[in-house]
Amino acid sequence: AWLVTLLLQHPESLRQAQAEIDDTLKIGEVLDQEKINQLAYVSWAIDETTRIRPSADVQMRTVEEPLSIGSYQLPKGWRVIVNAANSHFLPDVFKDPQRFDPLRWSPERGEGKNPFAIVGFGGGVHKCTGMNFAKNEMTVITALLLQQFDLELRSPEVRVIYGNGANHPSQVLVAYQRKGIA
Repeated sequence: AWLVTLLLQHPESLRQAQAEIDDTLKIGEVLDQEKINQLAYVSWAIDETTRIRPSADVQMRTVEEPLSIGSYQLPKGWRVIVNAANSHFLPDVFKDPQRFDPLRWSPERGEGKNPFAIVGFGGGVHKCTGMNFAKNEMTVITALLLQQFDLELRSPEVRVIYGNGANHPSQVLVAYQRKGIA
C-alpha cells in the first residue's frame, strides 16, 4: 500500500516506474523472475519505501555479549531499542532524508550501503527471513498493477497509522482504469 501511495504522491517517480514496467512487461505478458530482475527502478522504489515507511519502525533486542557503541558500554542482558523511524532519516547516511527518492539506491549513488542503514527488516546478516519474499511480492503487485491499470490518488492526505502490528497508511482512495479501455 505504501509503495503505490508514495509513487502516486510523486509523479516523477511514478513516471519512471511506469516507463520501466512498460519497457519490461508488455500488456498480456507473463511476469517471471527474469522480468522481475529487470525492474531495477521498482526495486529502488521498494527500498526507498522501506526506508521512509518501515512496517516495523521500532525493534527490541537483547545484548548477548558486552558491546561498545561509541563511548557507551552495553552489558550483556541489556535490552536495546533500534529505532528505524529515526535512523532511516539520518542526514549523514541519506542525502535530503525527508525526500522520497528511489534513485538514492542506484549504483551511481548507492546511499545506505551500510548493512544497518535500513533496519525495517532487521539489520546486518540476520535480517527478516521473509524480506526477499516481501520485496518480490511488492514487485509483483506493483508491476502487474501498473502494467494493467492507470491509477489516480484520490486521498488528499495520507498519514501513518501507528498501533498494534505493522504501521500502515490511513485510508487511501485510488481511482483506476484498465489500460486499453477508452
